[in-house]
Amino acid sequence: MEHILHIMTDVGLHYTYPNDWGLTTSSTLYTCMQEAISAGYFNASSYENMDAEVKDRVKLQEFAYWFISSAWGLQTTYGDNDTSEWSLKSQSNLQSSMSSCYTTLMTTVSKIFISPSTSFLNTLGDTHKAD
Repeated sequence: MEHILHIMTDVGLHYTYPNDWGLTTSSTLYTCMQEAISAGYFNASSYENMDAEVKDRVKLQEFAYWFISSAWGLQTTYGDNDTSEWSLKSQSNLQSSMSSCYTTLMTTVSKIFISPSTSFLNTLGDTHKAD
């Protein structure tokens, strides 16, 4: 799921909604990521040693994954308990802690994507466990 979201945000949203989802320092996504870093919700320190050309893109990519998967409720069901990188794993915590970002970013997401169903994700999990 993480890699699917990376492709959807890095390509689809980045090019279709550049003002909100662009992988640039002028997008709403970047502003929201900075807000999450400042508030201590997103710890991006593990990316600081990356090459300057890719560091912001990777941080934005990871933030977008955490944000969408939490907004969809996937982190509470399928994520782990590790909050060292991202602490707003429940939809309600994300929505209340970053309400403006939630409204802006998820308005776009909800126009074009739907969260995968629990039965579909459970099936994937069962298939993966069988391998």
